[in-house]
Amino acid sequence: MIKISRVLGCLFLIMTFTACSELRFSKVTPGAENFHPQRVGIVQVDTGHYEEAEGKVEQLIAEVLLKKKWFTGIVTAASYKKLSSSGEFEKYAADYFTKLKTVNYSDPDLSRKIGELWNVEGLLLVTVEYWNYTQENGEQVAKVSLGMKMIETRTGNIVWQAAHHIVKNYTFLKPALDDVAKKVAKEMLRDMPH
Repeated sequence: MIKISRVLGCLFLIMTFTACSELRFSKVTPGAENFHPQRVGIVQVDTGHYEEAEGKVEQLIAEVLLKKKWFTGIVTAASYKKLSSSGEFEKYAADYFTKLKTVNYSDPDLSRKIGELWNVEGLLLVTVEYWNYTQENGEQVAKVSLGMKMIETRTGNIVWQAAHHIVKNYTFLKPALDDVAKKVAKEMLRDMPH
């Protein structure tokens, strides 16, 4: 009897430590299993009013993707900004993101043009929903929440979208929000089609 309870206890601990956390939201479009981009562009990181996240989120997502070695190229917003000075690219991008943001319509013609000009097959759009230290239920917490969309440039299909957050309690030492965000990104990107 004692042996069985020890075995069950060990199994419980192993399952607890190896269990993967579920994302708050994840949706994969049918047919996404056939989407295998070689080059992906991290085109837009909307940090909202969390200015301190500006530039950091894109950098850490690029780092996570580079370590995974899923793609032959990862293009960041720096090159996107260079292309934006070209009138043609700027017009396509402005029209595309306006439609996407206002009516949630991913225009296939515009996404294809962006993909051709930027030389990418997928666009990864990121939104920072939370990036702060706050209090919840009387506890001090570090809270980071991200939303992501992967768009196939050839068709304009939103092949994957997800949202996730991590809330980390602390007493004296504040955890770095960058570190919390990196963990959020790792957990999210694990589910992204590639």
